[in-house]
Amino acid sequence: MKFQFFAPMLTLLLFSVASLAQAPTEPLFPKVFPQPTGKNGLEEIIMAGDLLASSQALKDFELLPNKPNLVEKRTIVSNAMVSRAIKLYRSGLRKRLEMPKADELSKFAGHGYLRRIAWLLTEDSYVLLADGKTSLAIDDMEGVLELSRIVQSDRLMGGLSGALMDAYTLRSIVQHMDQMSEPDSKRLMSISKEWLSAPDSSAKAFAMGREDFMGELEPLLESIPKADAEQAREWANNRVAQIAEHIKKPFSERQPLPPREPIGVGPELVAALDSLNALERSFLTFAKDRARVQELGVHAAIHKWKWDHDQLPESLTQLSLGNMIIDPFTDQRMIYKKKSENTYELIVEGLIRKPVLDDPTI
Repeated sequence: MKFQFFAPMLTLLLFSVASLAQAPTEPLFPKVFPQPTGKNGLEEIIMAGDLLASSQALKDFELLPNKPNLVEKRTIVSNAMVSRAIKLYRSGLRKRLEMPKADELSKFAGHGYLRRIAWLLTEDSYVLLADGKTSLAIDDMEGVLELSRIVQSDRLMGGLSGALMDAYTLRSIVQHMDQMSEPDSKRLMSISKEWLSAPDSSAKAFAMGREDFMGELEPLLESIPKADAEQAREWANNRVAQIAEHIKKPFSERQPLPPREPIGVGPELVAALDSLNALERSFLTFAKDRARVQELGVHAAIHKWKWDHDQLPESLTQLSLGNMIIDPFTDQRMIYKKKSENTYELIVEGLIRKPVLDDPTI
């Protein structure tokens, strides 16, 4: 008996997110939707994923040695197959979205599809922004956030995939805030506030992650001596309880969990127990997700203020945003610096990239 799904899934999502789709060798749609209804928008979105998985043009685009330029971005989003996939995706968003009841590996591949589509939409948004179509670019962002919210309801792997999708689309808009009109800024503020007011998905994701972990651990424990199994089970239960208390605290108050004490069991079981460390680390992804949405709202509020007053605010407190300006990683106000009459810097501690070790998408 192997720890077949939980630990590899966490490892891939936390440390190998550069692989966007892990495309299956055959179409995924029949596996995920053996009896399609035509009413679930995710049916069209997974169809779009199958199209993208078979697009040689997109594969070549993903393998470009340098960051693609505007001409290359225009070329890929106007490619016949890619353009058809984007239209299918947008058509799906206009319908009710409901996660399918598929086997876990098919869902896992499906999440790869959705991450790829979210990434592709950032390339399309770049072209829209280059053409001055800011409202349509915001439509793309809002669509990804809506899809992400549905994906995050699908256990822990869905929560992590959704956070990565959010990272793609939010970064795309934040990097081009100077292009936003007053109505655009107002709309972005509204989107941010609505997202932040929704229930935090991390608690539900933890409960489901704990259930998945314990469900896969028990068969493994049955294959070892009873005394060793009891020792391992006790340690796992204690570590799960520690994590549960850990994530209840504000992020700024969390301390690293103590290392695992030596346990006299085989390497396979030790690896399974150590995967709980990945479960605990996954909540950094959720914290960053929330911080990115806060950051978007604050940027939008700054730009709206600038339109309203023809100058930048002197302080974030002038924006009347309440806790939105509180950096969850420090429990202090986000750092805001006016650099000139028309430029500023906004810093969220946990979103600062660290060389090599910090992946920008997590």
